[in-house]
Amino acid sequence: MFPRQEIYLLQRKRNNLVWKLVNSLPEDMIPASLMYIYKTCSTPNCKCKKGEKHGPYPAVQFKSGNKYKIKMIKRNEADEVETKVQAYREYQEGLAEINKLNAQINKLLQKLRDKNLEEYP
Repeated sequence: MFPRQEIYLLQRKRNNLVWKLVNSLPEDMIPASLMYIYKTCSTPNCKCKKGEKHGPYPAVQFKSGNKYKIKMIKRNEADEVETKVQAYREYQEGLAEINKLNAQINKLLQKLRDKNLEEYP
């Protein structure tokens, strides 16, 4: 296949992916990870002192500035948060695919340019 045809096909694929992302953009996304935490308490004879910790308690881990933070969330909010976290993850995967296609297109454009270069006498 010729580079021009490849570029055309990659552009179509990229444009379809862009429209898919734009049209399916969720209203709420959370750039975080949902996790479940087990904890120990300060009660002297509690089961957690013997290794059986309390939990699981849902929490989100997110980046704030240059640090990662963990925030506990309510159990009844965990499903909603998971949906929003997954929406963000899928959106980011779509953006990564677009970037990959852009890199392929750029490589082919450079190939076309190099093919048509001539040295100046």
